[in-house]
Amino acid sequence: MLTKDYISIGKILSTFGLKGGLKIAHSGGILSQANLESVTIFLNPTTPINVKIQKQENKPTYSILWFENHTSISDVEKYLGLKLYLHKNDFPQKQEGEFFIFELLGLIPKYQGNLQTEFHLQKVIENPAHPILSFSNGSQEILIPFINRFVGEVNIQETWIEIFDWEDWLDASL
Repeated sequence: MLTKDYISIGKILSTFGLKGGLKIAHSGGILSQANLESVTIFLNPTTPINVKIQKQENKPTYSILWFENHTSISDVEKYLGLKLYLHKNDFPQKQEGEFFIFELLGLIPKYQGNLQTEFHLQKVIENPAHPILSFSNGSQEILIPFINRFVGEVNIQETWIEIFDWEDWLDASL
């Protein structure tokens, strides 16, 4: 059953080649950061299918996957448009101070010790130079490069991320 214990790590966009390859749009950074052994696909909310990954090729914005025992387009067409999931217990181990992109979503910016509770981190935009954090309050979007000059401590447990010169970013977005 699809629950909060599963995290979406990508969406199946199309088939790739004649031998059952699938083009997957990244979501949350997991698929592109780790070589996984298997993923879960829900054909409907109560029917999970665990598929083993035979081969994986990572590109900047997508990956191509081939599943074991799926050797033709007809074997994988049923998955088109569906999402790939990974159970929280199956996530790769992280080093101290590392985090996955999905863990950042929803964080509140913190400036000079004060939480800016009207804003939340909505998405992390992949960029060739560095990721960009997109904060929003529903009517205003603030884009901040995710580099040490602009971003300080990240506290996943307390749900905040330190932003230097928040007021300058706020003024610049008006």
